[in-house]
Amino acid sequence: SSPATRLPGPYLVGADSRSIDDESIAAARWAKEILGADHRFAADRVNRLLLGSYGAQHVVFHGSDGVEQWQVLLSPQIGAVQIARLQLGEVEFVLIDRRLSWSLPLVPFYYEEGEIFEGRHTTPISAQVLAKWDRTAGVDRVYDSGHIQIYHVGGLYGTP
Repeated sequence: SSPATRLPGPYLVGADSRSIDDESIAAARWAKEILGADHRFAADRVNRLLLGSYGAQHVVFHGSDGVEQWQVLLSPQIGAVQIARLQLGEVEFVLIDRRLSWSLPLVPFYYEEGEIFEGRHTTPISAQVLAKWDRTAGVDRVYDSGHIQIYHVGGLYGTP
């Protein structure tokens, strides 16, 4: 098998089992223990699996709700179009993993397959794109482990 898929090994971006670590699992468990189950989240491909399994959360993406969230997550800013998409998916929380800016994902997309129809990524996600939530009024950071942050975004469209 390829060196990127061999275990054990350090965290790799978008590399399935090599993208799962204690920090990601802890964020998912925190969501269940502190927020409770079944909140609506948007997250990258690997963290959404952890939020669903360890965190008992409802992760909104095209495959689950028919509402793509990758356009919001990859957008350089949050404006009316992005808020409308979050509202359409009734997204309450967004999980951001800052490590996504380290490299291109092993699987050719960060969030959802729809990304590849816009063209393959040729550079990693900008750290500023991932940090946009800190600059957006109506968004509250409710969790921070260093690499992973969880933001409450319901305030953008009037959901407590």
